[in-house]
Amino acid sequence: MDAPFVTAGEGPGGRITGIAEVNNRLYVVSDNGGFYVVNNPTSSSPRGELQPIFLDGETFVSTGLTNVTGLEFSTLDTNLFHISEALPTFQGPTEMDVRLGFADSRRLPILVDKQQFAGGHGVNPSFDNSRTARSLPDQVEQGRNSFVFGQGNVAGAPRGYDFPGGAHGTLVSNEFDLTGYSAADRPVLYFNYYAATENKDFQPGTIDPLVRDSFRVFIADDNGNWQLLGTNNEFDDGPLGITDELNDISPFEVQPLFDFRTTAAWRQVRIPLDEYAGRENLRLRFDFSTAGGMNVGSVFTGTELRAVAGVYIEDGDTFVIDNRTIEFDSGLTLVTPSGSAIPPRETMTITDTNGQTVVFEFVNSNDFPQSIITPDGAALAEGDTFTVSQGAASAGTGRWCRCDRGRRDVRDPGQSNQRIGNL
Repeated sequence: MDAPFVTAGEGPGGRITGIAEVNNRLYVVSDNGGFYVVNNPTSSSPRGELQPIFLDGETFVSTGLTNVTGLEFSTLDTNLFHISEALPTFQGPTEMDVRLGFADSRRLPILVDKQQFAGGHGVNPSFDNSRTARSLPDQVEQGRNSFVFGQGNVAGAPRGYDFPGGAHGTLVSNEFDLTGYSAADRPVLYFNYYAATENKDFQPGTIDPLVRDSFRVFIADDNGNWQLLGTNNEFDDGPLGITDELNDISPFEVQPLFDFRTTAAWRQVRIPLDEYAGRENLRLRFDFSTAGGMNVGSVFTGTELRAVAGVYIEDGDTFVIDNRTIEFDSGLTLVTPSGSAIPPRETMTITDTNGQTVVFEFVNSNDFPQSIITPDGAALAEGDTFTVSQGAASAGTGRWCRCDRGRRDVRDPGQSNQRIGNL
């Protein structure tokens, strides 16, 4: 499309070279590298209006590109990380499978494997075969499910990531705790993996130097500062270098992650976690990208925002976004130590806004106040009576009660329909 797109104060301008319509909006790119969003024209606004949907309400983004010839959106809108099946399965082919020749025009089911039978996968069989899945063939052990990025293989060939713009995904673990360990305990992370990647190493000085398929592992606690633990980029620029991931990016020891060499097989990596001993709320993050990185922090991707669990947020805690301070206001809260840390006979006084005060006393089964005696329910017979009062200060105000096993509750005989409590 060759139409002028010059608006005062609206970025690089230029001529429109690409348009895509999504949800009644026009996404527009210009030959000068401007990226815009315009609502569809209406009778009241026949030319459409620029939409302030970008960072800080901007109506455009400059891509930094020149001589742009078109615009294309990716057809991938899901995270390709998923849990595999224990065995290869038949699946209905996608349009990409037909295009790549994995399926013909009849679109018959195709057998998809995810390296379930590659060497080193699964749990090693026990001497008594107690870990063998009875519903699977004898040679298949339990533990063959794994987290997989991608779409598997057909007849030994990968189904690929042939999506416009490539593919990427992130897998984040649940929290785990190393507060009971020290560096002397040498905590270690082990995991098995299978990698078959393309252009995984940075190769400066070559025709195609950039990393393509990147696989990285990170760790972080609640400070949100992800530290690199492992990478498949084995480029090393030496002891005086400043750019290789193994030595120069992370302050901690980084382990290389290798592709299989000649025979397809799973590998195991061992990563020391000495630096994280004594820390709590740790998480692992696994990233895979066909573009060498996740592009976090760029003008297109934005900055990562993760929150800690609500149990760690207290009234009055704050965080800052774009110089704006946001405070958590949870109203009145009561923060107490755990029950095991409170000694018997400890008291707690609570006073409300009207000046009324209530004192609570903590007791346990080994130090129960003698003034409170409660026999076991089995020792109470029907017709037994007892009196509940507030002590000597309230003499004459006691309440006489009788046990009635037929109804299993306690009533005041003086008030025939007044229920006091359950037994």
